[in-house]
Formats: sequence, C-alpha cells, structure tokens
Amino acid sequence: MTIKPTGDYLVQGSNLRLTNGTSYVVKYDNNRIILLEGSTTLIQSDSVNLIPSLETNYLTINNRPYLGSFRFIPENSKYVRPINEVFIEDYLKGVVPFEMMAGWNKEALKSQAVAARTYALSYLNRVMDDTINYQVYGGYAWHPNSTVAVDER
Repeated sequence: MTIKPTGDYLVQGSNLRLTNGTSYVVKYDNNRIILLEGSTTLIQSDSVNLIPSLETNYLTINNRPYLGSFRFIPENSKYVRPINEVFIEDYLKGVVPFEMMAGWNKEALKSQAVAARTYALSYLNRVMDDTINYQVYGGYAWHPNSTVAVDER
C-alpha cells in the first residue's frame, strides 16, 4: 500500500522519520512488514509503528487521509493490515458522515454522534475494522455539519 504523510511521522523504535509529502510503500514479504522509499528499504520488522510529530499531521493511505498513529502488521500471511489509533472525537467525525447523510438535520446528526460514541466506547481498546461490520469509518474525510454535531454532543 502507498502511504504519504502530511507533516512528519516518526517510526517508533528507530531514528527514522517519514517526511511531509514523500510517498512510501508498505508491503508484506515473508511474514515481515517492509517500509520502502522508492526502491530503498527503510525498515523490515514484524510490525511498523508510525507516530505523528504533531496531532494535526495525517497519513494518506491509498489516497484516503487518516489522523492519528498507525501500526502496520501482517495479516493472513500475505497482506498488510493498517491499524489506526485516533482520538475518539476525531474517530466520530470520520464515522458520522458515513453512517448518516451529513446534510440531514443537525439534531439527527447529534443523535447519530451519541449512538456512534456509545457503540465505539463499547469496543474501547479493541481493534475494529472500518466497514459495516462495526461502524463505517472514513478517516479524515470530515463534513462540517457532522463535525459540529459531534462537537456539540
């Protein structure tokens, strides 16, 4: 998968820094996660953890932006699974407009925000995917109406 940071990200456990605007590739090979810049291997490990140097930095994964930190792990001996750790309020701002039309009445959006928060908190400290199996999470693709609804609830 292709990743591109907006702002710098630190590779945990190393002195490596991913720089703003540079594209990188994360891939699986022989039960290892490999991080590449062009054809240069930057790191090979059982997992790769990326931490933003500022909370406002975000990482684009296959052209979709996400706030927070990331852990990339092998999955099913052939894929890379990105795990995004994000503040609950930022998570909700990425859920509500994907669970309900963001143009709907603000009070309805607030109700959705409460329901989504309650649901998310019931899964606290567990890994959820970003599909209808849990809640559809669109990352840092926020909508102004639903963002206000989350902030007001």
